[in-house]
Amino acid sequence: MRQNKIVLIKQSYFFYIYFLYIYKFISVRYYFLQSLKSYKNSSMLECKVLSYYCITVYFSSY
Repeated sequence: MRQNKIVLIKQSYFFYIYFLYIYKFISVRYYFLQSLKSYKNSSMLECKVLSYYCITVYFSSY
């Protein structure tokens, strides 16, 4: 019973972190989309920033 509780806590903890990453990613993407609309080459810049962000999140999750 105690072991199951620990596993459940771990799973919910990982789910919470996963949810936070998704939320952060969406908010960052939205923020950059809004702020870069004025620039001409916005899509290229957004791609660069997003790829950098993805790599950072990917490596920080380990």
